[in-house]
Amino acid sequence: MRVDDANGRFRAVLEVEGDPDRVEWIYRAFLPETGAAPRYRSRAVARLAGEGKMLVEITSGDVSSLRAAFNTFARLLEAVLSAERVEDV
Repeated sequence: MRVDDANGRFRAVLEVEGDPDRVEWIYRAFLPETGAAPRYRSRAVARLAGEGKMLVEITSGDVSSLRAAFNTFARLLEAVLSAERVEDV
């Protein structure tokens, strides 16, 4: 995770790297959440960034909403990975 203050907005980037097929599967799971109804305090954009890498860029006007949004996406990642483990059983 990186956090910086650009143009009066705070930004965090969640990076996911791994097997290209697995990363694309995770990316597809994130799309409905990043394309959901507009967020007024924070915004998230997921994108594939090369072979086997995904970035989720979260921007916000304040640190507390940035933290909340980042935690949401970290929990989503954990849920997606847990679902994958269940699928393997």
